[in-house]
Amino acid sequence: PSCIIEFTATPDTKTSPSNVLHTISAAELHAEDMIKMPIQLETKPDWRELLADAIGQRNHLEQAAKMEYQETGEYIRPIMLLQAQPKRKGEQTLTIDVVEECLMTDYKIPDVQIVRATGTEKGLEGVDLAAPDCPVRFVITVQALREGWDCPFAYVLCSVAEMRSSTAIEQLLGRVMRLPNTTRKADEALNKAYAFAASRNFFEVASTLTEALIQNGFERQEAKDLIISQSESWRQIQLLDSPSDVTVSLPEIPDVNKLTPGVATKVKIDTDKKSLSILGILNEIEWT
Repeated sequence: PSCIIEFTATPDTKTSPSNVLHTISAAELHAEDMIKMPIQLETKPDWRELLADAIGQRNHLEQAAKMEYQETGEYIRPIMLLQAQPKRKGEQTLTIDVVEECLMTDYKIPDVQIVRATGTEKGLEGVDLAAPDCPVRFVITVQALREGWDCPFAYVLCSVAEMRSSTAIEQLLGRVMRLPNTTRKADEALNKAYAFAASRNFFEVASTLTEALIQNGFERQEAKDLIISQSESWRQIQLLDSPSDVTVSLPEIPDVNKLTPGVATKVKIDTDKKSLSILGILNEIEWT
């Protein structure tokens, strides 16, 4: 052929760089309600604690989705994409078997809600994830979903594998960024994507995710702005003029007995509604 025109979310920037004629920015995609943003990132070194937080976030999103359905009639069933580690000979790793056993044994997740998608296991074949009667809420993979998989219901990416390679997760990250039905939701929690990574270093993971977004076609500054930490999102609340008017939904209820006296007087926790109200300005130490 005398000319090849390529449409892609991941133009080749290294091996044989594409001659990019036109790009679409994250701002344009967001304006068209095509992507969830920002990506809220949490890191923890203990993979079981990380998984518990990720499950709590997914459960919270499901409750928000039920309220969304009551208000708008739009059906959403938030799905978690779990990235396990590959098997390595002579080395104990967090394989799909280990992660699936943890889900079912420790968190009592029914097996019908879990599918395995690997190079040899095709758990998603013939499954309509958007169907209201589909029970799937957890998809466990290693890298098998990097190409050709699209499910806007995917909201949470939880990786127990170390995110050291941006090329290894660029497509996985993209799988949780599409906004269902290209319409903004009444609940802001459903307009965001969520990433959980097993790591001690938040900034290292954030940098890896940023590079993955760049390889997905985002501009560098846009990619940096797309990723926020849990603490950053809470500090944004601190900057509001009327913190007493702010109520935040919680994925799980914290132990109020562990709050310091200073913090306890500035927040109000509603255990029934799983919400926290900010009653006063918190300083840096109190936020931490």
